[in-house]
Amino acid sequence: DTLIGTGQYDYTGYLIASKRLGKFDLHANLSYTIVGNPPGANLEDTFGLSVGTIYQPTTSYELFGEILASTPSGGGEQSATGTTVVPEAASGEVVVTVGAGKFFSRRFLGFISLGGDNAGAHQERVGFKVSF
Repeated sequence: DTLIGTGQYDYTGYLIASKRLGKFDLHANLSYTIVGNPPGANLEDTFGLSVGTIYQPTTSYELFGEILASTPSGGGEQSATGTTVVPEAASGEVVVTVGAGKFFSRRFLGFISLGGDNAGAHQERVGFKVSF
């Protein structure tokens, strides 16, 4: 659907690393996406990077944060060469999220988080996670 995407397939590979250091869980992801080009477009492949941590000072609480960044595919640029402009193709972005959670039981976590990105979007989230 051209209203929500380019109509072409993208292919992404990931390298994911995680390490527990004391009360910290550290995570890093690196990605490379081969972007599908619709006819007449000239989109570029993208790189992505995210780093995050979860800090659990006690068995009842945790704090978390993540920074995620990606390069643009070039889809939203105005075309001076006559190539098709694809407004729904990915633009570069940086997103930061921080939050806190409380374990109400060993398997049930309630949390709140705040996030924002370089385009001025903000998100406040209240949620829960159930582990099985």
